[in-house]
Amino acid sequence: MPRSKRICPAGEVFHVLNRSVARLTLFEKPDDYAAFMRLVVETWQKNPLPIFARSVMPNHWHFVVRPTTDTQLTDFFRLLTVTHTMRWHAHYATGGTGHLYQGRFKSFPIQSDDHLLTVCVMWNATRCGRIWSSRQRSGSTVPPGPGSRNRPRRNGWRR
Repeated sequence: MPRSKRICPAGEVFHVLNRSVARLTLFEKPDDYAAFMRLVVETWQKNPLPIFARSVMPNHWHFVVRPTTDTQLTDFFRLLTVTHTMRWHAHYATGGTGHLYQGRFKSFPIQSDDHLLTVCVMWNATRCGRIWSSRQRSGSTVPPGPGSRNRPRRNGWRR
């Protein structure tokens, strides 16, 4: 039986995350983070999903996004995770050894300004004790490119 379709309506803001299987470290060195961020840009060029914030930590990542079509969120993160998995296994010569992520990505609608602030991506990095210097945390910022013109305002950001 096929999986049920995700409902991610256009115009809503979502918190999206995915974690590695068995707490496996996905990003061991700065080049791993850089390769993932290049893949985010590559995926965005194929499917320009508005991205408001992101955080990439050693064994998982978070994004805050607002899809412009009902299928855009699923299409973007499916391509991102499948491509990342294939490239990660190729780079580390671990092809055929199993899953990289716990499952398909998780997405939660952000329901209010307070919820947006709670989800704020840096909260999780702080809680995990993984705040790096600004030079090191290139993966934990609001991106200057995709979606930067459409960032939600703190008050009245929803359409």
